Amino acid sequence: MPLKLPKLLVALTILLLLGCNPTDNRASGGNPNLISSAEIVNEADRQRMRNEGRRLAAQAANSPPPRSDQLYMRSAEAYLRGEDIKNARASADKVASGRLPPADLFDWNMLSAEINMKSGALGTALNSLSERPPGQLNSAQLRRYYLNKAEAHRLSGNLLESARARSDLDALLSDPREKMDNQLRLIKTLTPLSDTALELLQPSPPGLLGGWMELARVFKKHGDDIAMAKPAYEQWRSRFPDHPAAADLYAGSVERIQTQYHRLEQVAVLLPQSGPLKGPAGAIRSGIMAAYYAVPNELRPSLKFYDSSKPSKLDAIYQQAMDEGAVAVIGPLGKQAVEQIANRAELPLPTLTLNRIPAGQRPPANLYQFALAPEDEAQQAAERAWHDGHRQALALVPDSRWGKRVLEAFRSRWLALGGSLVEHKLYKEKQHDFSKEIRALFKIDTSVARHKQQQRQQSGKAEDLPKPRSDADVLFLAASPEKARAIRPQLQFNFAGEVPIYATSRVYNGWPNARLDRDLAGIRFPDHPWLLIAEDGATSRAAVARLFPSSRNKYPRLHSMGIDSYNLLGQLEQLAADPQAAFDGKTGILRLDRQRRIQQQLLWAEMKNGKPEVIGYLPRKPALATAPLGNLPSP
Repeated sequence: MPLKLPKLLVALTILLLLGCNPTDNRASGGNPNLISSAEIVNEADRQRMRNEGRRLAAQAANSPPPRSDQLYMRSAEAYLRGEDIKNARASADKVASGRLPPADLFDWNMLSAEINMKSGALGTALNSLSERPPGQLNSAQLRRYYLNKAEAHRLSGNLLESARARSDLDALLSDPREKMDNQLRLIKTLTPLSDTALELLQPSPPGLLGGWMELARVFKKHGDDIAMAKPAYEQWRSRFPDHPAAADLYAGSVERIQTQYHRLEQVAVLLPQSGPLKGPAGAIRSGIMAAYYAVPNELRPSLKFYDSSKPSKLDAIYQQAMDEGAVAVIGPLGKQAVEQIANRAELPLPTLTLNRIPAGQRPPANLYQFALAPEDEAQQAAERAWHDGHRQALALVPDSRWGKRVLEAFRSRWLALGGSLVEHKLYKEKQHDFSKEIRALFKIDTSVARHKQQQRQQSGKAEDLPKPRSDADVLFLAASPEKARAIRPQLQFNFAGEVPIYATSRVYNGWPNARLDRDLAGIRFPDHPWLLIAEDGATSRAAVARLFPSSRNKYPRLHSMGIDSYNLLGQLEQLAADPQAAFDGKTGILRLDRQRRIQQQLLWAEMKNGKPEVIGYLPRKPALATAPLGNLPSP
């Protein structure tokens, strides 16, 4: 009988491949001390690369050209692999590229593109990748070119061009495993596109890229049912008989799932069944159960729920779960309960809590922390605005504990990136007219006075309308959907409608409503892929709504958190062993940091015509310490 596997595990396999970077073909320049990116798995490896970068830079400073140019290039390469972008750029800038021979000039251009991608300068990186590579390049250099081009387009949100570069790369690969890895990455690049987009963007004739686009639709539709996928795949193959997609592409993904997924015999779930967290806990439970039912019977663990409403009883409950055979734990949820668990003298079982311990507190062994932290979203908003070229920010946030937390998170990250927070204003949660705060924040009254003076001086005629201040180019907005729907039109009314706006996911309630959300036009925000990408399958939003009808309109982000918490348990060992490994979750691309906290890489969207339109993921940047959380993850 064919094994039926859930789509989320198929997607997981592809993203786990992305974590190990198997197609990194950067040459070492003959330097025995320069290890490949795929081999760098811990801080000691990165420090070794930084030390090598310093050694080579010092050697280059005492060498004549062209030897100095070669050494500076190798120094920049080492710094880059050591994740020291500043010194990588400094070494690369010392290369006199005008005197490099063609092959070395190409390597320098690739190195510059990689540094620019790491630092978020995607436009510059894409410019250096826009010209066709010269004809005298070797295979490794061509692979590096197409890999960089695919990554730069992916990070910029141009998924179709990223897939095209992957298709070109595929023709250069001969190793079966590398070819399989690249093809799975190619499919994963295309799957965030809607079926409508995949159909409308289909080239004519379809050719290689069109074949990949059609195959991506097969993965999207049948990824959770191998038996159903087989005839669909065979039908696709009959349409594209000469397509280079591996015949065992589906089988290969399933095989990797089976070897990577760590099956657990019994899982204890600690969630409150009464009190203020009962509703959020119920949403998480629904997500856990949806993920549980998506797994074939033979792979399901025994799942037992325990009431963690009273933190004072958690030690006894934890011990009871162990005595009853649990080998892993999900929960608890509340901040006080998580701290209680973290303060145990011993934590024998892998435990995935649903909140975080205070920043700076050392987590005990076996404690893994998964939280939907608004501070993380504010930091990613700062990173996105910086990535998009903005440097001078204004902020408008509620005068509340939550508002001040996200403001401080945005401010700290924005300043660390090199931006300037020009000014911020607080608004009251209950107010509906924000004109006073908007006009003060954008100095509209000053502009109006100047406009009136201009009218008087020109006999009632003025060339320009009042304008917002010129020393700011972006607005960070923290607001609920209701508040944002009022603030956005009032910005337009007060002559500040052209300013780019970045927000947290709170600006979107999780359900498309073009009539209500048309006033949110242009606002960019990060959110869970589960809310932004329509899909089929046992853990899709539609499936969860069918299983748990009462969950349809409440806490959508906690449903996706529940799905991920269940599926993360079997991946914690893999994520802990490899810092580059990633889990393709419903809440985002998930990685484990050195404090064993799950870090989310959220998907970005922009509101257009009242609906969120996906614009892609943001390049990863070093994370900052997260401020202490409140009692409840933001739903």
